[in-house]
Amino acid sequence: MATLQTMFLVPELAEVTLSMWYTFLSTLKVEDVIPHISTTSTAIFSAWSALSPSTLESTKKCLHHIVFDVGSTARSDRKANLHKVVDLDHIPELSEIHTQLQSVHIWDPRAQLQKILDWCSGNNIMVAEVALSELQNFMKNNQASLIQNLAVGDAFDPLIGSIQWTLFQVVTCDGEGSDTLQQLVFECIGILGAVDPNCCDLNSTDTKMIVRNNFKDVTEVRLFALHVIQDVLVNAFWSTSDIKYQGHLAYMIQELLQLCNISTALVSSESTTPISAWVCNRWNGFPKHVLETVTPLLGAKFKASHKELPHLPSPIYPHQKTYQEWVQLWTAHLITKASGGMVQKIFGVFHSVVRNKDVGVAHHILLYFVLNILASENDEDTSSIIQELTAVFKDQVASDSLSTPDKKFLSAQAVFTLLDHLSAYPDGMEGISTLILSPSLEHQIHQHESTGCWTAAQSSWEVHLQQQPDNLDFHLGLLQCLHNLGHYDMLRTHVQGVLVRNPGWQSDLADFQVESMWMIGAWDNVHNITANMEHEGPSMVKAQVLLAMQSSKPVQIKESLRKARLVLGAPIAASGPSGHHCAYDALVNLHMIHELELIHEAVSNHRGHAPGIPEKFRTHRTQRASHRRSKFGFSTAQEIT
Repeated sequence: MATLQTMFLVPELAEVTLSMWYTFLSTLKVEDVIPHISTTSTAIFSAWSALSPSTLESTKKCLHHIVFDVGSTARSDRKANLHKVVDLDHIPELSEIHTQLQSVHIWDPRAQLQKILDWCSGNNIMVAEVALSELQNFMKNNQASLIQNLAVGDAFDPLIGSIQWTLFQVVTCDGEGSDTLQQLVFECIGILGAVDPNCCDLNSTDTKMIVRNNFKDVTEVRLFALHVIQDVLVNAFWSTSDIKYQGHLAYMIQELLQLCNISTALVSSESTTPISAWVCNRWNGFPKHVLETVTPLLGAKFKASHKELPHLPSPIYPHQKTYQEWVQLWTAHLITKASGGMVQKIFGVFHSVVRNKDVGVAHHILLYFVLNILASENDEDTSSIIQELTAVFKDQVASDSLSTPDKKFLSAQAVFTLLDHLSAYPDGMEGISTLILSPSLEHQIHQHESTGCWTAAQSSWEVHLQQQPDNLDFHLGLLQCLHNLGHYDMLRTHVQGVLVRNPGWQSDLADFQVESMWMIGAWDNVHNITANMEHEGPSMVKAQVLLAMQSSKPVQIKESLRKARLVLGAPIAASGPSGHHCAYDALVNLHMIHELELIHEAVSNHRGHAPGIPEKFRTHRTQRASHRRSKFGFSTAQEIT
């Protein structure tokens, strides 16, 4: 599939590639074509507008074979697989094929939604992009009322949790095309809204493995190899369109299978080689999609070479421009430091993979490298890890930092994920608050904020500021309280007073400043702040959207919405499915952007009609409010006292 996706996008090779692909499909047995239905139709659909007339004929032959030839000869229980063909309704040249598909189409909207979610969860980025576009249309236009009805009551329909889980899972994909994928995810999250996480079950599962014996036990090493194959490498193998990288992944799967004594004897009826019960059980325990991927690699002869690492300064983090460069280089460096048991035998095969385009593999195994080195108790290597983590934390608060916001945020998230993984081995900080008999003022503030007692928190911050009036963090804490209480006049006055005394703090206070200005309609001030500041915080990008909508310039509006979604959705991409509660503010912000877009569209279409709010939007707002919660589970008009 990597060959198809890569080569048919080259104009000179497109026709011969698709001709070869048709020959391949028509040669296979019916049951062997089925696994390729989704990817083939999606690849063709996504590139249709860029193909030449002669190439279009080859694509039609491929789809015709799948829908008519395979569809007519497949058993009735296998015809359901034709649902894997993407919606071709928007391509007139494929109307005959589309009509045939309608005869086996899923008309039940719940089943249709589940089918789209299954596509989104696939390992192929191209398939996921098309599926997300369908999900966006499903939630916004085709079945908007269904989505609203699923999110009512004290416990939402399980499909709401499935949508949330799928979107949070897809957004963490990293590789070619991931920017477009994230943009689509953020649009879908905005449409779904900031649903109350206490009312829906995300069914999250942690795919990490706890290593107890530091890779000294042979069985543990083999279980870890199988874990990496199933939960990391197979997904990476199917999600890439880079043939060279796919070859590296194939080599790694091949070597790990050999390490586990998994060979062709498992699938060969003529083999007389004895197979242990342990190997048979583990092989049979693989999901179907994993078996389909790794079976052709049994007994394969892939080879890989890796370049020696250049001399790396310690810490590595300050010398790398992006999060991807840092985490890949640091992981590659740690491979050379890992020791004990069978460590180098299993980790040595990672060399060619961790420095490639997909950062997901490096991020996943980084946890185990760090754990192995810390458990080995080498003082120099342990000190090096501590320096690396410290460099990331220092960069978060450094006023002269040259790192991009994305690098800082994603790197910090990676470090906290690492610390969470390590905490699974001492007792961590669980229950520590019960030991605090005389809580400090800071502890009281955190307690007030965590329970939504913003008036009490405001009073505590004011006490702090009386003691240290030039402490920026204390001012930020007070401003957050005023913001959450809706005291925008006080917030604006406080910001102005602080900036008179400390003009160098303007970038730190920019989000509060610009929001307080738009709340009172001071649009000239909003324009000046956004024009003169490079800061890209949540309120700044929302201000840019508002200004673009005032300009009524479609191109400017589209670009501001795109930029805002990427900035506001960054915490979701970093936190992943397990961080849903931590990223709730990002869900709220993305929903705000979606509703701003709806308001702008409604007002633009309503110009020239009677004044007032369009009825369609009024109904939408009423329905959406019923399944959204404030940050702490109370009405946004309430304040806990």
